[in-house]
Amino acid sequence: EGEGESIEDVALSFLLSNGLIKPAPIRVGSKEFTEQLILGKLLVLLLRDAGFEAEDLTGAGGTALIRQMVEAGEIDVYPEYTGTATSVHHGIPVTALPTTAERAYVLAKSLDAPQGLTWLTPFAFNNTYTLLARQELIDEGIQTIDDLAVYMNANDAPLTICVEGEFYARPDGLDGLQTLYGFAFQEDNILVVETGDVYEKLRNGECDLAEGFSTDGRITAWNFVPLEDSLAFFPFYNPAPVVRQEVLDLHPEIAGLLNQLSGLLDEATMAALNAQVDIGPDGELASGDEASVEEVAYNFLRANRLVALPEIVVASTDATEGFQSILSNMLMLLLADAGYQPVAQTDLGGNLAVRTAMLNGEVDLYIETVTTALAEYHGLPVAALPTTSERAYALAQNLDRENDIVWLDLLPYAETTALVEGEELTTLGIASLDDLALYMIANDSPLAICMDNEFFGSELNGIEALQQLYGFAFEPDKILLMAEDELLAGLESGECDVAATNRLDAAARGYTILEDPLGFFLTSGSAPVMRKTILDQNPELGTVINGLVALLDAETISDLDRQVELGEDGEEESGDEHDAYTVARDFLVENELIEPPVEEPAVDEAAEEGAGSQSTERENPAVEETGTEAPPADATPTEGEGGGETGQTPSPPDSPALTQTSPSAEMLASASAGGGEGDAATASASSPGIAREPGIIIASMTDTEQQLMGTMMVTLLRSAGYPVVDRTASGTSPDLRAMLESGEIDLYPEFTGVALSLYHNIPPSALPTTADGAFSLVKDLDAALNIAWIRKASFDSTYGLAVSPAVAARGLRTLLDLTAAVQADPTALTICVDDDFFNDVELGLASLAELYEMKPSPESIVLLADDEIYRSLRDGTCDVGKISRTDARVGAWQLTVLDDPLGAFPNYSPAPVTRNEVLARYPEMEQRLAALGPLLTPEVITDLNAQIELGQDGEPATGDEASIAQVATTFLCENQLMGDCTVIDNVATTATVMPDGTAAPDVTTEITPVLAMIPITNVTPGEASTLDLLVNEAIAAEEAVAPTAEPVVVSPTEENDESRPADADITISTPATFGVNAREAANATATVVAILPRATTVQAIGRTVDSSWLQILTADGEVAWVFTAAVISNPDRIAQLPVVDPAE
Repeated sequence: EGEGESIEDVALSFLLSNGLIKPAPIRVGSKEFTEQLILGKLLVLLLRDAGFEAEDLTGAGGTALIRQMVEAGEIDVYPEYTGTATSVHHGIPVTALPTTAERAYVLAKSLDAPQGLTWLTPFAFNNTYTLLARQELIDEGIQTIDDLAVYMNANDAPLTICVEGEFYARPDGLDGLQTLYGFAFQEDNILVVETGDVYEKLRNGECDLAEGFSTDGRITAWNFVPLEDSLAFFPFYNPAPVVRQEVLDLHPEIAGLLNQLSGLLDEATMAALNAQVDIGPDGELASGDEASVEEVAYNFLRANRLVALPEIVVASTDATEGFQSILSNMLMLLLADAGYQPVAQTDLGGNLAVRTAMLNGEVDLYIETVTTALAEYHGLPVAALPTTSERAYALAQNLDRENDIVWLDLLPYAETTALVEGEELTTLGIASLDDLALYMIANDSPLAICMDNEFFGSELNGIEALQQLYGFAFEPDKILLMAEDELLAGLESGECDVAATNRLDAAARGYTILEDPLGFFLTSGSAPVMRKTILDQNPELGTVINGLVALLDAETISDLDRQVELGEDGEEESGDEHDAYTVARDFLVENELIEPPVEEPAVDEAAEEGAGSQSTERENPAVEETGTEAPPADATPTEGEGGGETGQTPSPPDSPALTQTSPSAEMLASASAGGGEGDAATASASSPGIAREPGIIIASMTDTEQQLMGTMMVTLLRSAGYPVVDRTASGTSPDLRAMLESGEIDLYPEFTGVALSLYHNIPPSALPTTADGAFSLVKDLDAALNIAWIRKASFDSTYGLAVSPAVAARGLRTLLDLTAAVQADPTALTICVDDDFFNDVELGLASLAELYEMKPSPESIVLLADDEIYRSLRDGTCDVGKISRTDARVGAWQLTVLDDPLGAFPNYSPAPVTRNEVLARYPEMEQRLAALGPLLTPEVITDLNAQIELGQDGEPATGDEASIAQVATTFLCENQLMGDCTVIDNVATTATVMPDGTAAPDVTTEITPVLAMIPITNVTPGEASTLDLLVNEAIAAEEAVAPTAEPVVVSPTEENDESRPADADITISTPATFGVNAREAANATATVVAILPRATTVQAIGRTVDSSWLQILTADGEVAWVFTAAVISNPDRIAQLPVVDPAE
């Protein structure tokens, strides 16, 4: 229930599908400037041509107004730019926008989806900022902004630039550009001008460079050249049609319709369209030759066959004649293949009727003979006609211009009449009309001739004129009149010796055509003729038809006619003749002038019946989304497995796991799958009977780096006097996010990329690739959810490529260097990657290679497990390998991470995350935690990870590894973030000398050297973890004792005095993961008098003034001191303990 359609929707669908009501028009909007008007008009015309009623609202307003109309349901579809949607409509800073077109599109699409707006396929152009140069500068070798930077730095920055005020002032404008590329214009060489003057001043030579927009029509027209932005400084502004999902649900077919535009509009094409509207052919503004927006849009759609082309009426002067029928069919097929709608007009009659119909606009195209046009339509005497076909053709062209008739290319053959002789005369050697005349005169005109009435009665080009010209005559009784189609039969039967018949028909049948040395039978050729209006509207038709004409020589035409008239056996009406349509089609297909016909596949009825009975299963959505198999529904994640952050198998208790791995798409999917409702960590934190600890509850994920950051935050705030509860190593990112939102924890370190992907549904391929961009984006998005991000760390835990020491020694420092090396020799370097990276289409090896135009040989790519990649890089088996940037082994094993200047890898910088209410309660906390950010650089965090996971010898599990608590506390002290470094405690069984010369307090690491590896995610739902139980027990014990109204200062000798107030002590606990040293005095160098086991409760009876040390009673009743940060206690209760002077 609840998922079906509403009654209203069902009724509406029924009425629409049965044509009982008319669907609402699709309202198309756009902004007001040229490019938007063109894009909007393209959408309008496409929809209308497909039969939709489209309401044209293009140019209805600016960016804000159009978006308001879309969100209000007043506009259904409009073109929008990715950069505009993300920065303007969703408030993402321009500096945080993605650095690839694909990621920008996916980000915009994912952000708009919850608002019911669907982005269709984007257009192939990017209308972003660009740096324009005059051609003279390009000729000097400056083609990229990199080239410009080199030139400026080598020549004291002599060049000038024109910019408008906004680009000059914005941090992501000129200043940011100069900073990224490492050069600067001299201030006097920066000309800040009005927007409309930037191009003009560059054109006039007042500056050498200028800002511009990549699709402005003036760039090409005025001979400007955009410099390549190799570092992708300028954001991406690729437009795409954006459709309200409600409209798309009603008309799903419009997605495919509008997506046809996607690959057709690149930068050059869009700039050319803009130029037609803005400056016209002469390249000048407002000169009067500019085209209208509708004209430009329609012509573009027509040129790309995206709208139905007009009807073209094709006529034939004699459709029954083989040659005419073949040509007519060829023209019809050509037009249809080109997308036109040809209409055959074959019943008009002879030449004059067809000509009259063309003059009246009723015929658009037909084949005309030059002689007929000159003699019959223009009245030229036959004797005055040009004697060459070229001159006659040129004359016909000129005379017909005033009739708006265009002659296309000349066919080398025309259907003219000729005298044809029988076999007997050929045997006598009669080959020409001169030979025939001599024979007739010498033999008293013995021969008979067959002809039709037209040839007999024509005064200009009939039998009388022929006899006069050649000086002979047939006897009247030897002139036989027949129908045209009987002439050759009369010759064949012997009724006549000569026939005046169609030259083409005679040639097709193999008869001898008498040569005409005096040119009586004019053979000036023929040509396709068209109405000029049609050709002007469809100029490509001239090219298409002329391409056919070029193939039709005399021999080809005769062969085609023979196929229709005689067939293969050369005999008429023998049954093997071909129809004119088939002959025309086969010829065009053979010469690749049209596509071959599509044959309908035979239907296998048995297979079809079998297919109909098969059931289909829904694909596993996890496989669709991530490319990995989904875990079983009943799978229970174990530590380091399915948590999504490390993906590592747990190490034995006596060896720290090398768990520092960067977040990836697979990890995100795993974390998402493992962090939903019912997850163990969440269940344990919210189980009945488990109370929320007092103070600031700080958590972290379970991998080394996360625990280290969490421990730093715990120690830093505790040393500053904040009430802190340590819940580090509490689960996966989804666990902690849920706990933060529900108030079960207050603070934890989170990765920017993880938060954007998991909690804001931004696909990994759309994640920002810069640290500032990712941080700004997630901070803005989370602000609306009452979640605050504190200053991020200065390192990025993403993955990347590293090179071995030997390869680094060759100078490879960036992925661009790697590309150059691979291009020089695709097999020279061995590249080791894991299966996930190899198979990841969006963010794996393939996308990296595409972005950097790197083409390694397949033989050079080796697939290894993660740990094997590090070892192989170390021993030189691999030259290049996929790694986590901050893995302990990177620094310890002297691997070099390659810089990623083009942003192939998304950013995963960590930062403290809390709720706004926590910051309001502890306002100074943000400043204290923010101090960590600039100190935690890639080199520092890699070294810290190595101290924990590898130790001094750089090898795992050799026993010299430091604990997380020791590393965290030492780091804070060395960087003066802790006020009193004498409070360093519980970090090793031997004292560590601190910067102030004192020894750090010790921790008795009874089982595991890794702090707080509490398997909370493995707790059965409904049960409490050991730490939860201990904390609750401590809280319950403390709450059972009423606090003292005022602190009482006592001396150590008074501790067992019966006069001490009975309620002046509290119960504290040691953690579940390590024991705590109890010392003789309140300092790190004092003698250890007892070791408090893990998960033990004792009574605290006093404290130092700053509460950094607690005085306790051991199980033996002895008085001792413990470091406050090493035990679990209630800070509010500690404040009620009496202050004891340790010196007494």
